[in-house]
Amino acid sequence: MVYAVLIQPVLIIFQHILISVLGMSEDMSTLFRIALTALPMALAIVLGIRRNARLFVIPYLVLIALCLISSIFYTGNADYVKREAIEFTLPVVLSGALCLICVGDIKLIEDCLYRISWCAFGLVLIYLLNMMRGVFFFEKYDMSMSYAMLLPAMALYSHKKIWALLASFSLIIVILVIGSRGAAVIFFLYVVYDILFNNPKFVLPFFVLIGVLFASLPFFLGYLSDLGLNSRTLLLLLSGEGAKISGRDELYLIIINQLKDHSLFGLGLWGDRQFLDGYYCHNFFLEVCAHFGMFAGPILLVFFIYLIVRAYFSSDRWHKTVLIKYFCAGLLPLMASNSYLISDAFGVFCGILVVYYQNNHGHRKKVLKLKRYDTPAHM
Repeated sequence: MVYAVLIQPVLIIFQHILISVLGMSEDMSTLFRIALTALPMALAIVLGIRRNARLFVIPYLVLIALCLISSIFYTGNADYVKREAIEFTLPVVLSGALCLICVGDIKLIEDCLYRISWCAFGLVLIYLLNMMRGVFFFEKYDMSMSYAMLLPAMALYSHKKIWALLASFSLIIVILVIGSRGAAVIFFLYVVYDILFNNPKFVLPFFVLIGVLFASLPFFLGYLSDLGLNSRTLLLLLSGEGAKISGRDELYLIIINQLKDHSLFGLGLWGDRQFLDGYYCHNFFLEVCAHFGMFAGPILLVFFIYLIVRAYFSSDRWHKTVLIKYFCAGLLPLMASNSYLISDAFGVFCGILVVYYQNNHGHRKKVLKLKRYDTPAHM
């Protein structure tokens, strides 16, 4: 079950190999990835329902009801509801969260994530080797692949083994070269948290290393240029424009203006899409308020933040660091990229959060120390 939920980063990277290395069309590779997602997830859902049917049935009924309401009362949302709910929200986001809740063992989830992260690293190596061999030419930065590498990079870093650390920082270098600055910034925020709260003696060496790396950027960019690569992320950082939000403020203003006329009940699920030509508003808090209105939206957000804070302060140091890792991978990207309705990482974070809350408040026999399930839980 855990592997079925956490396999998405590997499949996204694999899809890029299919497109760039093997020359498969984007549509065909997408269908291939959907099939590889659906088969293990279907088995995981069946196993989960056999263990705890009520855990699956009630959330599914609630979400389906919300989808129907959004389609009936907000007719402009219907097409987006049909497409994204069927492809992402129900089978990936919600199912992923429920499967992790059903497993309920943080240590087991961490073990599976570590193995999956090495698989992701291996696929990235295959991608890079073929690019350096000239099998394909990299033309523009890739946001989806960079965020797919984020959680594996953090998972490898968190184990602190020398080879895992080297693999972790190698993934971050790849993100900086071909990916989005957002993923790199989130990774470094996680590293800063880990050093400040778990390894304070490394604070000074870490910031000295960051300074040296930043000073060497012009030379590194020259080396990349010789290889025929232009890193958008590194150029932005070097020019001091790394904090620009790339037109997202315009999206925010459009949704805020719409909320003025629909403040009580909002725009419905996926309602931001119809006013942004199919795009989402790139801000988790604004998106929730847009979907549920300025009354229910803030209440849901406050409750969500309460669960995060309560889970964090009820855990020991190790579990706090683990929670921050999934928080960084699942929630922080939603502040400037992606949508909570289609983000598999957000589903993973929600599942982890509920497991923490249940375990810390007596819903299990031991706090965050549960028995390991049989082999099917790893699927």
